Amino acid sequence: MKKWTVVFVEALSVGMLLVVSVCGVTAQAVSSAQSAQQSAPIKIPPAPVDSSASLPPRQAPDCSPMGNRYVPIESTIVARVSANLDSAHLKPGRKVWVNSVYEDRDPECKVVKGAVIYGSVTSSSSRKSGPSELGLQFDRVECYGRPVQPMKLTVIAIVAPEGWRSDTVHDALPGAGGGVDGEWPNGWDQSLDPGGPPNFVHPGEVVRLKDLQLDPRGGPACSDKLTSTGGSINLAPGTTLILALSD
Repeated sequence: MKKWTVVFVEALSVGMLLVVSVCGVTAQAVSSAQSAQQSAPIKIPPAPVDSSASLPPRQAPDCSPMGNRYVPIESTIVARVSANLDSAHLKPGRKVWVNSVYEDRDPECKVVKGAVIYGSVTSSSSRKSGPSELGLQFDRVECYGRPVQPMKLTVIAIVAPEGWRSDTVHDALPGAGGGVDGEWPNGWDQSLDPGGPPNFVHPGEVVRLKDLQLDPRGGPACSDKLTSTGGSINLAPGTTLILALSD
């Protein structure tokens, strides 16, 4: 019996030694791995490449003056103001519209009589006496049988209604008979191009509106700038705008 007891004790002692030995090896391995992890350099991922840096720079819009050009009448769109456009009440960003006077059979956008031409105010300032400004940009057109299409237009001439002999831009509303009637040419086209070739429009012309100046493409972002030295600018209903496609 003592013999078996001694053998059992010796076996138990050997097993305990083996466990201690294995645990020691395991602890040493874990400690070595942790030391290696702490001593290894931290790899920082590279910063993402800025794709915009490789893009070509945006080109500034062409706002070159149109004063030395002549625009054929048949290539213009004649529109009429339907509601007052008054620099005293219009703020930048305000949506505005005018209506086509004639039908235009452009293959890409058929503009019928009365079609809506949409735009917005780009600048405005008003004084009872002194300089005032109104910037307009027309850029969408109602096409027959199609959704509204983008079409950037430039105001190249402004004509007050017939019978309006205004001494200032902000005078009373025009008398009867106003507007442009009949087909081109209608008798007043030469006032839109004084001294120039017939049936052309000289950009910047203003008819029957004293103290009003028009600068096509002279406003913010190549919009059309109207200025006056005689008070606030008021384009009353019946005022005609001659529009041309922007380059």
